[in-house]
Amino acid sequence: MHGFQFARSSSVAVATAVCALASSLLISGCQTKYDRQMAFTAALNNYYSARQDCLFTDPIQFPVAANTLTKDQKAQFDALVTAGLLQRQATPNAAHERHQSSQEGYALSNIGRLDWTADQARVGYGNFCLGNPQVNSIQNSTEMAGDTPTRYKVSYRDRVILPAWASEPQVEKAFPQIVKDSSGQTSSATMVKSSSGWKVQNVSPPAATPMG
Repeated sequence: MHGFQFARSSSVAVATAVCALASSLLISGCQTKYDRQMAFTAALNNYYSARQDCLFTDPIQFPVAANTLTKDQKAQFDALVTAGLLQRQATPNAAHERHQSSQEGYALSNIGRLDWTADQARVGYGNFCLGNPQVNSIQNSTEMAGDTPTRYKVSYRDRVILPAWASEPQVEKAFPQIVKDSSGQTSSATMVKSSSGWKVQNVSPPAATPMG
């Protein structure tokens, strides 16, 4: 009688221990995945912190003469005038400067100077930037088997929080990329494990090149 009770008690104890171990492993595994995704998010946001999305592909210099612009470029500059970042003004005509002639052009407004991001590599050049992409969720991550160091292929959602002027209807129409940046997109990258944490490689679509 007593032997049977002892055996039953032992079985219960073993089963309880097994269940506790399984639960511990399960929780540990979930925490590891969660921690890894948090580390991926931090590394990606650090990567994007030096890479702003800007209106123009290359830095530009003001003032700009209107007759040097294409129809689409002029529409973009007119939209920035409406948003208060640029102003129309007469600019010197380099070809006839000695005759004091001038032509219509665009220059930075006082408000525009506050939102102007100067190019540190070229004096007088710069861009109107929308902000840095922010990663708000990791959609999935897959370890790349056999690689050393450890690598993961990661897909994630990122979006840009726009400044007020970029939400002006005329600006959004002239620069369609703004709508895509603000609504968010799915991107991917390779995350490489290093002694100092996770490093970002092979971002797609490519991120902007840091200015300066």
